[in-house]
Amino acid sequence: MNKKLREIKLIIFGFDEVMISDSEYHIKISKDVLNDAKAHCTTNELYSLFELPESEMIEAALDRKGIRDKETIEKTIKRKRELIAKSLNGKNLLTKNIKEAIQILKDNDYKLALYSELSKDQITKHIDFIKMFDLVVTEAEIKELIEKGLDPKPSGDILFHISELLEIPLKNTAFVGGTVTDMVAARAAEMLAIGIGEEKIMRNILLGYAEFTFKNVWELAKLLTKEENFRV
Repeated sequence: MNKKLREIKLIIFGFDEVMISDSEYHIKISKDVLNDAKAHCTTNELYSLFELPESEMIEAALDRKGIRDKETIEKTIKRKRELIAKSLNGKNLLTKNIKEAIQILKDNDYKLALYSELSKDQITKHIDFIKMFDLVVTEAEIKELIEKGLDPKPSGDILFHISELLEIPLKNTAFVGGTVTDMVAARAAEMLAIGIGEEKIMRNILLGYAEFTFKNVWELAKLLTKEENFRV
């Protein structure tokens, strides 16, 4: 195992595309609504815009194809929102064996934190293991920290703050995220940047910013704990 991975004592996890993943649905539906608007985009093109908020992503994709009229933009964004809400309704979006991966990391004495801009209520709609984390920083806590002068991602301020609270040196801390912004924040905080991407296209994008990439947290947990055969 790489020395930097061996030295990890604290793992800070992002939420989107780490605990849950809905990128596959967003990309497919974005392609469909853009095709309807005569703005044919490849999967690679859409993943390159995946960092943007939903409405900005659609608008940027249309702009690349020379479509800039307000009516088409608004209609396409509205259609995307309708279809994604319908598509995700009732879906289990948890990434592979995520609960088991978190449990095995905890059993192996890793300190674990969760950092997400979502509210705690939004998070607990998807996961029932939030109490496994030693520290949870969500929307409410982030707002308080910003009021105290800390900057949110892509700044590394809040990641640095989490490592301080849990009393783990930065050299022994990793941030596991699913976006380029996550990786930029990890590097800004001078901690290990680990990218998670279910799709190879996304891992390739993250590879330009992350020191390591994995398909999911399950793969990372197996490597860190040398457990090749989990009971699931």
